[in-house]
This record gives sequence, structure tokens and C-alpha cells, in this order.
Amino acid sequence: MHNFSSVFFSKRTRRWKRIHKSNESRLQKAALYRLLNFLGIFLSLSIGYVWKEFNTISYFFFVLFILLFSGSVRYFQNFSNYQERIESILSLLKRESLRNQRKVSELFREIPEVPEALQTNHYYKDLDLFGKFGFYNYLDTTVTKKGKEDLLNHLLMLSAPDSEKIQKRQEALKEFLNKPILTWKLYYLLQEISPDNGYSKLIFRHSESIPESFSKSFLYKISTFIPFLTYGLAIFLILSDLPPIWSSLLFLHIFFYAFRFKERKKFLKRKETYYKTLLSFQKISQTFEKVPFQSKLNQTLNTGKDENTNTFPILKSIENRLSLSSVPLIDFLLNFFIFWDYTLLRKINRLEANYKDILRSGIEKIEYLDSMFPFLIFALHNPDMEFPEISEDQKSLEAKSFGHPMILPEHRVYNPLEKIQEKELVLITGSNMSGKTTFLRTIGINVLLALCGSKVPATEMKLPPLKILSSIKNEDSLTDGISFFYSEVRKLAYILDTLNAENQTCLVLIDEVLKGTNTRERLIASSAILKKLSASRSFSYVTTHDLELAKENKTYKLRHFTEMVVEEKMSFDYRIREGVITSGNALKILEIECPGLFTFN
Repeated sequence: MHNFSSVFFSKRTRRWKRIHKSNESRLQKAALYRLLNFLGIFLSLSIGYVWKEFNTISYFFFVLFILLFSGSVRYFQNFSNYQERIESILSLLKRESLRNQRKVSELFREIPEVPEALQTNHYYKDLDLFGKFGFYNYLDTTVTKKGKEDLLNHLLMLSAPDSEKIQKRQEALKEFLNKPILTWKLYYLLQEISPDNGYSKLIFRHSESIPESFSKSFLYKISTFIPFLTYGLAIFLILSDLPPIWSSLLFLHIFFYAFRFKERKKFLKRKETYYKTLLSFQKISQTFEKVPFQSKLNQTLNTGKDENTNTFPILKSIENRLSLSSVPLIDFLLNFFIFWDYTLLRKINRLEANYKDILRSGIEKIEYLDSMFPFLIFALHNPDMEFPEISEDQKSLEAKSFGHPMILPEHRVYNPLEKIQEKELVLITGSNMSGKTTFLRTIGINVLLALCGSKVPATEMKLPPLKILSSIKNEDSLTDGISFFYSEVRKLAYILDTLNAENQTCLVLIDEVLKGTNTRERLIASSAILKKLSASRSFSYVTTHDLELAKENKTYKLRHFTEMVVEEKMSFDYRIREGVITSGNALKILEIECPGLFTFN
């Protein structure tokens, strides 16, 4: 289960498509069986009407076909539920195949809302977290709103990173990854409860209470006695043979059935969906019961046998009753004789009063599991990745053979991240398109994954808890009257202010410092900024085309990327090298792309 491949997914997709086709024919037969039994009910009533009396034979066939119809409805529902499950599996296999191939745009769901306070200077734009090709889009497997919120909280670092919490999260992820078959099974079961294949998120923080318009109604208050009253009335009417009373009773029942009909049905439908979701957690909960977890975070998933034994049968019983209401004829007959809806409302109220804590616990387990799976599935798709070492005592940042997780392993270029201490600055020069910006983003995304407790695409990585500060992708704004240069200056000012204010080590990533102004002023300002960075508690990585910056300060670590020209064509190996680049390639690019540009008469 560790080594996913396109073959892995294509084989399983073919298998489940065959099962889907086979079940489709069974579903059609079940639908035909249901229709024939419904026609039998109609026919027995018609014969009774033609005979002008409802004799014993008519009664017998009427009751028989009602029982058969009820059974056929359940039979059809079972096949329909199984078909939905198969379709969910096929959808899951398709999504995971796309994820495995890094076809991120086809996985796109949405751009999540980011708190307004983070929209100006936060690193999420610089690291391409969101958008159609964003890393979040590749990582997101969540099906619950709370799971999505937790994923965003980790990616946006809404709370300060804490090494102890990160280590606990690593332990929890490792425990799952040591049981890959169990992990895949749990993920498979969790995705089954996803509405419309995960495009919207399940929200069930609290169970919806019964509206007062129902709970205070007369029918609700006497719902416990309604079945006995109905049976008593039926026996009395049969014995007394009073047609006018039959007519009055029919009118009265239809009136109560129609009273607040739409409101009542919408509420019961929402409850049915809610209980189906909880029932889909039954298999997951039973799995927890068989496999006790040891890590501190995962111990919350341990489930007692009594919890499963007592709660789920009752949930199933009510869910079955609610599903009967989806068949109009059965719904009408049940409500006509015993005011079925009000009886259900009372049972729901009693269930949620008695099992409130257990239901809440089950929901919290689903949401916790959902928040862990983005990083678990990420690790399963990338078995070559490793967990980094994070400690408050660590005073340096380093990594061996690290690459960008959004690039397929067979195309990924691995570079070392040379060990640097606090207050050290790496100044990177290089040709255009040689990989400077991607290198900065690779550092940022790997550090972010490490702070989330995740595996990273590196053979080894060591770091302390860090705050990420960046200036890579700057944008002007015509509507706000902000130029490209001013946008960059505001980001740099934010970085310097944060370094002065925060008593925390930071990772600083700056791409082509002050590229939006003239050479002379850029050199003066850039030199001052680099000196500020090298005096702060930060690990700083800065790229530039200004080779003069590299020459003026001997304390900077100098690295560069370059290109190779073979047969008038440029190629890049995207490898980082020591020292300063000695030549540029801008004129060469222009010459290749614009032949004759430098030819003058």
C-alpha cells in the first residue's frame, strides 16, 4: 500500500467498474420487483372496489402486497446504497490517481477564504499555496468543515509553532503510517461519507434541535399513546360498522398529516442525512476498537466496545424508520394510522438526550481523523520522504537532498540545504530561469511541511520552530494605486518590523531584492536590507542579479545557479553551486527568441 502507481489505481478502477455494472443490473431487477408489488397493492384495492366490498380475500392480498412492497423497498434501498458506495470508491480512485500523477488542476475544488489580516504580507501567495495549481489543492483530502479549518490553520500557521506539539503530531502520523493497510482502509471509509465527492464539507458541530413548533404541539405530546388509540379506534369502527365515523377519521388524519408537512419533512430529511453520516462512522469506530492506538493524539480515537454495541443499533433503527418516509405510499399509510412523523420526533429527542456525549465524541473523532489524512495520504503517495527533526534546542537549519513536493519524483531535482546558523545569510545569484525562485519556494514549502508535523521530500532535515517571512511574488494594484515597487517595499518593511518585534527565529526568503527600482538606488537600499537581515535572529535566503552585493560583504554565504548552452540551445540542471555566477544569459535568451535583434546595418 505504500508504493502507489498508475497501475495500482487503474487495476482497482477496472475491478470496481465491473462490480458497478453487475450491481446496476441487480438494482434494475429490484426496482422492477418494487414496482410489481406496488401494482399488486393498487390491484387488490381496485378488485375490492369493483366487488363493492372489502372481503377477506381482498384484505389478505392488500396486506400481503403491502408487506412485500415494504420488503422490496428495503431490498432496493440496500442495492442503491451499495451502488452509491461503489460510485464513491470509483470517485476516490480517480482523485487519488490524479493526485499520484500531480494533475493538480483536475483536483481543484475551491480557493479557501484567508483571514483578511493575512492577505497583505503572508507567505501563502509567495509559496503558491492556493489557486488551481496550488499546493493546498494537492494536499486537501478533507470532507468535514472542521477538518478543512484544521488543515488551513496548519498551512497558514495561525498559531505559533511549538516543537512539542509538532513532535506529538509526528508520532500520531508515524503510528498510522506503520499500519499502511489500516490507514488506507480508514481513508476509504472516511471518504464514503463525503457529500458530492468532497466538494462541499460536512458540517455537524451540533445536532439540530427539534423545533418548538413540533415539540410543543398536541400530537407530539400524545405521540406515545397514538398507536394504542389508533388500534383501539380501528377495532371499534370495524365492530360498529359506522361509515360516517370512518369518513370523519379519514378527514382528521389527512388534516394532521398535511399540517406543517414541508417543514416537518425537511427537518426529518436533515436528521436522516445526519444519522447516515454517523452510521457510516460505525465501521471506522469498530476498527478503532480492534486496533488500540498508543500515541497521545491518537488515543482519543480508542473506542470502547459498549459505545459501539449500545449506540449504533439505536441509530440504525431510527435511520431505518426515517428512510421509510422517503416512500410516499408507506409514509402516508404510517402517518394515517399512527402519526409516524411525530412518533419519530419523540424517538429522536429521546436518543439525543440519552446519547448526546457519545454522539459528540464520535463526531470529534471523525473530524480529527479528517484533519490528519491530508498529511497521511501525502506521505503514502511519497514513500521516499522522511520526517524532519524539530527541536527548540536546534540553532541551525539544514537538509540533505531536498526537493519540491509538487514535482514528480522522477523529475525532481534534489539540492542540499547547507547548514546555516542564526544571523547567517545565503546570497544566491544566477541566470534567468536557472531555478533561483523555485529554490526559495522549495525551502519555504519544506519548512512549512515540517512545521505541520508532516514528512518532507528530503533524506534528512533539521530545524527549530520557525516563523516564515517572504517576499517572492509581489503585485501592483491599479485600483489601490500601489506600484510594483511600493508593494515590494511594504513587504520588506513588514519583514524587518517583524524581525525587530518577534522574539522568535524566522526564516526569511526574498527573491531579487528591490528589483523594481534603478540600479544605483537598488544597490544602496539592498545593501542596507541585507545588513539588517544578517544582524537578526533569522535564517535568510536572498536572490539577486546584482553581483556587486556579493562582493561587498565577505560574511555572506555565496551560492549560484547557472545554465549550459549546447548547440545554440540553453539547458539547466537546476543545481546549486558555490560562489558567484560570472555571467548572465539575458542577451542569449533574447538572441535565441528574437533572431536578428542585435544585427544592425
